[in-house]
Amino acid sequence: MKMSLRGFTLIELLIVVAIIAILAAIAVPNFLEAQTRAKVSRVKNDMRVYATALEAYVVDWNRYPGDQDNNPLNVNERGFYSLTSPVAYISTLLSDPFSDPIRSDDPNASDVAAFYVMDSASDNNPLTALRTNAYIVVSLGPDRKDGISGSHENFPSAGTYSTYDPTNGTISSGDILRLGGDYRRGNWRLNGVLWSAWNPQTVIPN
Repeated sequence: MKMSLRGFTLIELLIVVAIIAILAAIAVPNFLEAQTRAKVSRVKNDMRVYATALEAYVVDWNRYPGDQDNNPLNVNERGFYSLTSPVAYISTLLSDPFSDPIRSDDPNASDVAAFYVMDSASDNNPLTALRTNAYIVVSLGPDRKDGISGSHENFPSAGTYSTYDPTNGTISSGDILRLGGDYRRGNWRLNGVLWSAWNPQTVIPN
């Protein structure tokens, strides 16, 4: 008896392809969202490590290190390096997963490197800024853009910081922040509003 072999029709193949495409359209955004959430969690953990090292440093030196630019090639702001030597409060500098690659052709370029930004009050000019023991560590956040404006080098006397809020969408604007020391002073701002109106917590977002 001769058996007849029946293959898939073009319509059936198209239906299968359409189903796969629909499933991919659902799965890919969820995967990207999960990736972003994982990176945000990593940033918060990195900042926790830095906070522990900074508090140990201030016990020994009675002040926090100076500012840190996010470009390791910038020789002017290298505060995090103070945590590695001569006493190793941390073994290596941590990288911001939301930062762009280093541009070795421009040692003064901003938003190009692996490092987090730190604005510290410890190296402020006492004639132009409030000199106090306080710091703020900044990650560029999922939008990968610097949300700092104004004279942030004079933190906490001045500077405006935009804050990341995942309730506006996992990939939304704003930076992830970690504050320490006597940061509830001065005239620095969150999202354009004086900090006291926000009553900020140590980690933003929580």
